[in-house]
Amino acid sequence: LADLDWDPSSREAQRWLLDFCNATASDPAAPRATDIGCPLRDMDDWLVDSAAAGQPRCGGASRLPVPPDAFHPCVEEYLSSNSWYMGMRTYRGRLVALVASYKVVINFDSSYEQVRDTVDEWEGWMDTQNKGAPDGVRGGFFTSARVHWWDTNRSMLLCAYYSIGAALAVVFVVVLLATLNPLTTVYATVSVGTVLLLVIGTVLGMGWELGFLEGICFAILIGLSCDFVLHMAHAYTSADQPTRELKSRDALARMGPPVFAAAMTTLSTGLVMFGCTFVFFFQFGTILVLTMLYSILTSLFFFLPLTNAAGPTGRCCSLAPLSTKWRASGGADKEASTEQARAAEPETGQIRQSL
Repeated sequence: LADLDWDPSSREAQRWLLDFCNATASDPAAPRATDIGCPLRDMDDWLVDSAAAGQPRCGGASRLPVPPDAFHPCVEEYLSSNSWYMGMRTYRGRLVALVASYKVVINFDSSYEQVRDTVDEWEGWMDTQNKGAPDGVRGGFFTSARVHWWDTNRSMLLCAYYSIGAALAVVFVVVLLATLNPLTTVYATVSVGTVLLLVIGTVLGMGWELGFLEGICFAILIGLSCDFVLHMAHAYTSADQPTRELKSRDALARMGPPVFAAAMTTLSTGLVMFGCTFVFFFQFGTILVLTMLYSILTSLFFFLPLTNAAGPTGRCCSLAPLSTKWRASGGADKEASTEQARAAEPETGQIRQSL
C-alpha cells in the first residue's frame, strides 16, 4: 500500500535520499551489501547527462535537488524516458514509492540464524536512518524476497513456542482438576517442561537448526510429552497410602508397567521412520523417539523421586476439603429447595380439591 503522506519533494529530502544511498553502500556501520540501484542517483545522472548534451530537463535543472514544485513532474518526465525503470512508483502524478536495491549476503538456502542476523542488522540500520531523516521521507524499511521463507520459519517456530506455553497451561489446569493438589500440579508441570527442554536441547546438540520442519514436529508432538507424567500424578494422588514413599511406590507399581509398555510401542513407531528418505519423516521419527524416551525417563526418574522426597500426603496442599464443603453446601441448598417443593404440593392439592 502506498504511503500518501510520504513526500520527497523538498530539497532536504532529495539530498538526504541521495546521501542515504551513498552511506548505505560505504558506511562501515551499514550492513554488508553491494549497491546495485539507487533511483534518485540514477535520476541525478540523467539530469547531468541531459544538461551536458544540451537537452536540459525538468525546467532547465542540471542535477538534483530540483525545486519542490518541479520534483514530481520531473519524476514523471524521467520515468517516461525510462519506461523500463522499476525503482520508482507514482500515483496520480506523485512519487509514492522509492526502491533502493542492494545485493545482500544471504540466499534462500542460508541458515535461519544467518538470515535472522542479517534482517536484524538491516532493520537496525533503517531505524537509525529514519531517526535522522527529514519530514516527508521517514518510514523506510527493509524487505527482500530472500527472507520470505525465513519469515515463514519464524512463524512456525513462534507457533511451536506458543504451543509449548499452551500445553504447559493445559497440563497445569488438567492436573489441578484431577488431583486437587497444587503441589502435585507444580511437580507435574515442571516435569513436562523438563521433557520439552530435553528434546529441544538434544536436537540442537545434534546440530539441527530450529526451522520450518522442526516447528511442525514440535507442535504435533507436544501433547505426547504430557501423558506419562499425568498418569503418574493421578496414580500418586489416588494411592491410599499413609506416607509419600508408599504412595510413590504404589503409583510406580500400578502405572509403571502400562506407561512403560505405551512408551515402547510408540517409540517403536518412531524407529521405523529412521528408514525414511524424506527429511520430514526422519526428523519426525527422531523427535518422536526422543519425546517418548525423555517422557518415560522423566516420569519414572524425576517426577516420582520428587513425590518420594517431598510429595504431599493426607490433606497437605489439597483442595479436596474445599471441594467437599462446596458440594455439601450445594447439596444442602438443593435438598432445602426440594423440601420446599414437597411442602407446597399438599396445599396445591387442597386448593384444587376445594375448587
